[in-house]
Amino acid sequence: MKLQVYSINFLVTLTCCWISFGLSNAQAMTCARPSPAEHIEATQIVFFGFPVSGADGPKDMEKRTLTFKVLRAYKGVESDTLNITYQNDHGASMGWGFRNSTATLVFARTWKESGKELNGLTYCDMITYHGRPNLHAEYWDILAGLDSIRP
Repeated sequence: MKLQVYSINFLVTLTCCWISFGLSNAQAMTCARPSPAEHIEATQIVFFGFPVSGADGPKDMEKRTLTFKVLRAYKGVESDTLNITYQNDHGASMGWGFRNSTATLVFARTWKESGKELNGLTYCDMITYHGRPNLHAEYWDILAGLDSIRP
């Protein structure tokens, strides 16, 4: 009986610590869920395409660059291919997983690293759309209204 009480107290304490200290405000806000219109507005690069090769690598913390074949460009894309930097871990360290030749809607951004301009994405860039299938129709309606281009 005494062991059960200690076990329950331990679990309650562990849960309270996780709730209190598990996420900082910065981490909690990292994957904020803006409306589809806000998400598209805030994203620098939006396109529908697929990785040409190299996407099915090991899930690890390594930074990779994939070349995508752009099927439909919506925002920030000016050619029929685009290099995107990412981590192939699908969420564990804020990365995302892709599959070769599987088309997907990609949300990415541009940043400078070591003096070079890179196009890349994180888990939060992608999950805002992919994690809310109930809003997909609204996303596609907004994207259809953009002056989209076909590279």
